[in-house]
Amino acid sequence: MKTLNIHHVGFEVKSQELTRFIYEKYLGFRTEQYMELEGEKIVFLVNDRLRIELIENGRIDEKGLYEAHICFETDCLQILNEKDVSILEGPIRMGNGWTIVFIEGNNGERIELLKRI
Repeated sequence: MKTLNIHHVGFEVKSQELTRFIYEKYLGFRTEQYMELEGEKIVFLVNDRLRIELIENGRIDEKGLYEAHICFETDCLQILNEKDVSILEGPIRMGNGWTIVFIEGNNGERIELLKRI
């Protein structure tokens, strides 16, 4: 990969509207983008230095917890050609000009890669 920057950190939440309220009112974030995709309500919140994705999808893992992930923006998705990379989801072309793919880290963590088109 030629460049790799943190794009956002994403959290699955029970209610993105209630969670968004805390980030906006008390932590200085503002809504950057809202979308609905395959039954999920997704909102991106930003401040001067950070971007957070809140995902409301009704899924909870077996421990009653919601999933989190980190997303790296890159200019090249050639990692998808590596034999030892486990692709969980994607590549998915988003309506906003992004291509995303989720891969699995060695400890089962979810990592999102994003390329702007």
